[in-house]
Amino acid sequence: MRRHHIRPCTTALLAAALLLGSASGASATSSGLPSASSDAGPGASPSASSLTVVAAKKKRVALRVTSRTTADVGLGKRITFRGVASKALKGKTVRLQHRVAGTWRTIAKSKVRSSRKFTVSAVAKLGGAQKYRVYAAKTKRTRAASTRAYTYRVWSWQNLAPKGFAALNVDPLDRTYYVGSTGFANSIKQDTGTLPASVKFQLNRQCSTLETWVGLSTMPDGSGATREFWLNADGVQRSLGVQGLGAARKVTTSLTGVNEMRLGISSSASPTYFGIYGTPRAYCLGELPAAPPIGPGGSD
Repeated sequence: MRRHHIRPCTTALLAAALLLGSASGASATSSGLPSASSDAGPGASPSASSLTVVAAKKKRVALRVTSRTTADVGLGKRITFRGVASKALKGKTVRLQHRVAGTWRTIAKSKVRSSRKFTVSAVAKLGGAQKYRVYAAKTKRTRAASTRAYTYRVWSWQNLAPKGFAALNVDPLDRTYYVGSTGFANSIKQDTGTLPASVKFQLNRQCSTLETWVGLSTMPDGSGATREFWLNADGVQRSLGVQGLGAARKVTTSLTGVNEMRLGISSSASPTYFGIYGTPRAYCLGELPAAPPIGPGGSD
């Protein structure tokens, strides 16, 4: 009688166990994870290779320059870029970069406004041909982006005195010399006696303007003396005017297209005077080649 009641109960328990096992397997399968009955065997953990991680793709973004400073600028002047960025860059930082020794260096930063527009600027600190670009670094959601490189010709005033060479009857260059009571730093002093006096400069067609002061040094017996100052540009001589004793006179003249220049003073049989090119400088692209110092009476 007892056996007759136990069999239905045992059968019910076995059926319940089978249903629970089936539900557990289905749940594991629907979750995307491997079930305990995988090929790894009982009790094994899911292998790393069986899990797939999908990384979110970063958005492509762009920067576009809509206006900028004109191509030629002077040293110490500001270069400005204005433009528009992709929507994903709103509120992000853009950088103005300058290429120096083969490396892009950040020289200024600005935020992209809600209108997607940006303005970024910096002062030109190196002369010659210089490259600049606007750059946005990558973020968690966006890729890095940049504009093309823009080349600027940056002009600068350069002191000519230490760059002179092949001098004739010239005192040491790049010293302070006086015209009357006025001293001129970084100057050139030339003998104006019976022998010609001049000094050469290699400009390499990089310069546009010469600016200097010209005058004769004060001598005890120098009443009434005059001398002509001249410039020779690639073999063609032009006068910078006749100058007597007294205050120095400022001279400005074009150097456009000049490869080689000589600055000189006319000779005379009258008592010796010294002609002064006071603080001569040229407005040039890039750095002009320097020359070794020249002693008194120096020559080629």
